[in-house]
Amino acid sequence: MSLSLFKQILASVAFASVALAADTLTPPSPQKVVVVILENHDYREIVGDTANAPFINSVISQGLLFTNAHGVDHPSQPNYLSLFSGSDQGVNNGNSNPTNTLNLNFLSAYLKSAIADPKTPAAQLPILQGQLAQVLGALAAGIDPRALTADAFPMPGNFASLDGNPVRLPFNSPNLGSVLMKAGRTFTEYVEGLTDAGAADNYGYAIVDKINNPADPFTVGYAHRHDPASNWISNTPTGNQLPRYMVQDFSNFPAEAHDFSFLPNVSLIIPNTINDMHDGTIPFSTRTGDKWCKQNLSNYLAWAKTHNQLHNFG
Repeated sequence: MSLSLFKQILASVAFASVALAADTLTPPSPQKVVVVILENHDYREIVGDTANAPFINSVISQGLLFTNAHGVDHPSQPNYLSLFSGSDQGVNNGNSNPTNTLNLNFLSAYLKSAIADPKTPAAQLPILQGQLAQVLGALAAGIDPRALTADAFPMPGNFASLDGNPVRLPFNSPNLGSVLMKAGRTFTEYVEGLTDAGAADNYGYAIVDKINNPADPFTVGYAHRHDPASNWISNTPTGNQLPRYMVQDFSNFPAEAHDFSFLPNVSLIIPNTINDMHDGTIPFSTRTGDKWCKQNLSNYLAWAKTHNQLHNFG
């Protein structure tokens, strides 16, 4: 189910509203940086495919295109950890936890709900229906969910970290969030599906005990393996650990907003496993992810052009 995050790289796009003189090497200093993580598509499957990824290609035409980004491991989780902290923290495909099961029933219910939702665009219905057929087929065949995912889940005694000690959550190593905090800047990771998985409180903040429970990691819809910051959150953070408000449900990044000045200095956006292009076949998954980006990020992109912002699709 899961390929390396950047081994098959999606088009990475960034642009800032700061104009640079041609004779200077001084980088821009944007007020806000937003990074959106999508999955499982090679460069050639996005860039230039205006039929299935028109929105992302429209953003490419207005900015910079990064062409040399690569994964460091397989499957997804170590790449997310490396992106967030510069290390996979000892998490790799060789230390999968068999309790990390794929909740096909949850995914089935999610798809049925999306199909029944009158706000779902008509053009997206065949995509969702095809994905639902795949899920129902897997359920009918009695597929062992452990065969569908090989991502590790950090827990005491599950495997050794890079220093040889057993991994325990939360991690306490340097990471994007802690570095920003120490520099006097702010960070939030917005994850789609926290609320659906029952892993967010009334404010949309992650519930630490729920989100980091190895027996219930929510590997579809919301997926722990695609949620790197959760591995550092704590109710009582120390050192490089992060306060739990730094992991929030994506509903706190509202699509209808026209003023995004409330955003932290750096935002990391993680769509769920359907909308991030992870699930489903190409080009249907491409269309799903592209439409999600247009629906949820168009207002931010319009605002960013006049507010000294930097954003990246990766």
